[in-house]
Amino acid sequence: RDCESGEDEIDCEDIIEARKSNGTCWGERPLLCPESGYCIAQQWLCDGDDDCGDWSDESNC
Repeated sequence: RDCESGEDEIDCEDIIEARKSNGTCWGERPLLCPESGYCIAQQWLCDGDDDCGDWSDESNC
């Protein structure tokens, strides 16, 4: 979700959100965001979206 209002998610069938981790990521979301602690999917790296909340998944692309 990029817009606070959620308007960018209207008519989206599948909305997948990052999940908060206890320090270990696995399965569909094996990558740990260092600052936020969110687990994200490999395909979310360098996709232009701030999935980690601090743009770390978009750095060094």
